[in-house]
Amino acid sequence: MDRLKSLKSMPNPFESTVVKDAWQQDTIDVPVIHQAQFQSCQRLIESVSQNGTTESLLIFGETGSGKTHLLRRLRAQLLDSENFNEGPTSSRALFIYMKLQTSPRMIWRALRRQFATDLLRSTSRKISQLETLLATRFAQELGISSDPIDWWLDFRQQHSSMDSLRDHISDLFEELNTNISYNLRVALTLLLMGHHRADAKAWLRGDMLPDAILEAMGLSSHQHEEVELEDEAKMCVLHLCSLAGRSTCFVICFDQIEALQQNINDRAGLSAFGNMVVTLYHNTTNLSLISCIQTTLQHELKEALHESDYQKLSAFGKNIFLQTLKWEDAFELVKARLQASHDLWELHKSDPSLGGLWPLSEAEVQKLCPIPARKLIWNCRELFEKARNKQVPIIPVEEFLRNSLNESLESCLADSNPAQTTEVLEHGLLQLEDFTTENWEVSKLEDLRDVDLLLSGKDGNIGVSFCNEASMNSLCRRLKRLRDQAKDKRFQKLAILRDPRIPITPTAKAANQYRKELLEKTSTNFLTPSLEAIAALDAIRKLLSDSKAGDLSLQGESIEPDKVKSWLLDNLPFELDDFLKDVLSAPMIYPPHYELVEKIAELVEDQYLLDLTTVANHLKESITTLQNCIDKHPQRFGLLDGKAKVVYQLVPENFKTIN
Repeated sequence: MDRLKSLKSMPNPFESTVVKDAWQQDTIDVPVIHQAQFQSCQRLIESVSQNGTTESLLIFGETGSGKTHLLRRLRAQLLDSENFNEGPTSSRALFIYMKLQTSPRMIWRALRRQFATDLLRSTSRKISQLETLLATRFAQELGISSDPIDWWLDFRQQHSSMDSLRDHISDLFEELNTNISYNLRVALTLLLMGHHRADAKAWLRGDMLPDAILEAMGLSSHQHEEVELEDEAKMCVLHLCSLAGRSTCFVICFDQIEALQQNINDRAGLSAFGNMVVTLYHNTTNLSLISCIQTTLQHELKEALHESDYQKLSAFGKNIFLQTLKWEDAFELVKARLQASHDLWELHKSDPSLGGLWPLSEAEVQKLCPIPARKLIWNCRELFEKARNKQVPIIPVEEFLRNSLNESLESCLADSNPAQTTEVLEHGLLQLEDFTTENWEVSKLEDLRDVDLLLSGKDGNIGVSFCNEASMNSLCRRLKRLRDQAKDKRFQKLAILRDPRIPITPTAKAANQYRKELLEKTSTNFLTPSLEAIAALDAIRKLLSDSKAGDLSLQGESIEPDKVKSWLLDNLPFELDDFLKDVLSAPMIYPPHYELVEKIAELVEDQYLLDLTTVANHLKESITTLQNCIDKHPQRFGLLDGKAKVVYQLVPENFKTIN
């Protein structure tokens, strides 16, 4: 009775079933599970480090078999152990983990962003992976025999003045004699100096920066123009890989490859992934490439790639398959979960007569095998509740999806960043058919570089262009090209989408003129979707990506994408519904104040609250004109009435939850 009373007050140790990504920390690991497969990953890394050639490995497994968990174990071994990369002669490894929740057309940009994000993470030595990479390479070139990181920390202290540090870092890069781009070298120098740090990180991620910031950093401002964005991102990744040299191995893990597909019959996403991996394979010598994919997609992946390319993806030995758990491994997993509960394990220690899996019945657990790890954990959750005379509440799929979407909406709104708006819009709209009732087909016109997507429906075709350049010079050139491309007969309307947090400055006269010509002389909509609409699209694309990868799990079972799609058709957030109607509607008749909107936005962007009279005097406009303009754009501005009217820029509220 006392034991039952104690059990009822304890948390269920089988609550969590899904490892969200390889960086997750609070995860129970059982090394004997999939030990052979893990050792194959270790041998892959050892082979690359010893032989100086890039190798690639494919891991297959059904949903819930532990693919992401295996990658998390690998990351923990490489980066979290106390002896991480110690010693001047040891093989060093850097870890990159990428969920492929992106558009196939932006796959290199997504990889560049993930490279930067993960390289800037701190290691157990309290410096970033990027600093570890550079310190190792510098020490190697200088013949330093002591620990590279200790040497680097001493080096920074010895050259504490900014000018001295800049000059010595420049000398170190000269010693490397690597063929990296000028902009990458400048950005890395700024990061090592701690100067313009936030902007240097943004550039490394591939964010589009304003001309003034690029100039202050000393970077070439022609970025994003002469070279295609994907090519620029590819070169940045390859240069970072070459910068590491043979002494450091990059372990790059790809997960949720299924998210690249528009639908189950789509091969373009898988082909883009294969092409990227093959490019990395041919152009580097220090990468351990590990790709995880569902077993059911093995045939589709083979069909999407040339035979020789598929062979390169699995060039290191045979493909790895994660099998369902047999009784021995299942026993160890359940035992580890129970041991992780301090109070529960104290009961075990106080009474040796209790069975190894108490309060669960070993016979009941054994009956479940063989079984995927995720399903096992869910069943054990039910058995644990049964042992204390309770039941796991059964959540209907509709309620689970509603809760998941609401949680994701809040998260995406909080994390919303204008630098990622283009990726959110493109990847989200690529899945348009998954959450709208109309039969829209989404494609790309390869010969029109600035028309990013073509939406084809029963009423004609719509060209879509994502114009989120922060550089007014880059935006000007793009709008000029779009003015000519808008005459293309393959679409009847052009929708230009721009993040509302990046106003077109009044001083950008040429850009404003080209926009004016587009609006007045062509069938063009210029749309600034609300931040809530962008966040809603982001949340939905992630929900769909998780479902395609089998990571949207309820009661131990994956929710199929078709079920998610069916639910979304009836539960689309109204912010997104309004945005889609704007994109898919006929061109609007623009009032004469569309330029005034951008002028007001620029004024209130930094000051948040401004007296309307001050705005009127600054812009040389009447109070009435300003008030009419603000009233017609409630998604961007608000007006406080009082003795003095005050205009403010809207900050998105929390979403109204979907009921």
